[in-house]
Amino acid sequence: SASASASASASASSWDLNQAIDAQKASLKQEQEQQLASIGGAGIGGALVRGPLPPSARGVDPEPYVPAPPELFPWPANARHGKRPRALQCAPGDTVDAEVLRQEAARARAEAERALARARAARAALRQRAAERATERAAGPPGAPSSLAPQPPPRPPPAEVPPATVQAVVKELRGLTSSRLEAESLPELAVTLPDESNVLRWRVEMSVPAGCALRDEVEAHAAAFHVRATVELEVSFGADFPSSPPFLRVVAPRFAFHTGHVTVGGSICMELLTSSGWRSEYTVEAALLMVRQAFLDGSGRLDRARAHVPYDEAEARQAFARVAAQHGWRP
Repeated sequence: SASASASASASASSWDLNQAIDAQKASLKQEQEQQLASIGGAGIGGALVRGPLPPSARGVDPEPYVPAPPELFPWPANARHGKRPRALQCAPGDTVDAEVLRQEAARARAEAERALARARAARAALRQRAAERATERAAGPPGAPSSLAPQPPPRPPPAEVPPATVQAVVKELRGLTSSRLEAESLPELAVTLPDESNVLRWRVEMSVPAGCALRDEVEAHAAAFHVRATVELEVSFGADFPSSPPFLRVVAPRFAFHTGHVTVGGSICMELLTSSGWRSEYTVEAALLMVRQAFLDGSGRLDRARAHVPYDEAEARQAFARVAAQHGWRP
């Protein structure tokens, strides 16, 4: 009986020890779960979340979870612009499903790819524009002074030019150059001869009065292409001048369509410059000043896309003939 009592006492002690160990394990497990719940749960998609694990991690019915505070996973600042990417907006206490986070991540990646594509396109456009400007500078930009801009082969003067026509042209040229070329500032009209052997063809640089949109655009064009802030014109005289008018056309820069009384080919849409409106007593200087006024009255503007492309004489004469026919003028 003494042996049986000792055996029963040992069994009771062993059972009590096992119970104590199980109770301690349960207490430790409960404490660990409480600590885990207080500091956060598992990471999903690279973000630490608070609360129950998402369905994809637990394999049970979906339960919403609350995102962790931003200070636990702050967005890195943009090094170039000092801006932060747009984060998912949610008020404290709101619940966000894992699928929402995945959709937001996909949207952010798509926006980043579009921004990268735009940046690459802008860089390619800048490189192309730089190459075009280098080519234009090497060839001599349009609108530059006559001595610098590349000129087409000079057209020979008419085979038979009456001496009276040559004298009339020389008189007009002297009247324009005698006092204006001595001015310290840029004159209103500066005349040169592309071919010294042909006095019947002039190159004229015309300034634009200040205080108008055309003047601002001409100055911007000059700064962009390193040329003078003037409108370059060409004056051609026929064998029967001054009985017939000279032919005036814009060379550069190119005007916007139907502005400033400039045709699509660069000729001037004015009855004064046709046989219907010209008088032999008119002077070329007066005609040039009237052309400049026509630029202003017609709200002249430059073609922003093609202002650097000069006009061709052939297209100017064709456009002049079309306009004269439309108005019933004799070219």
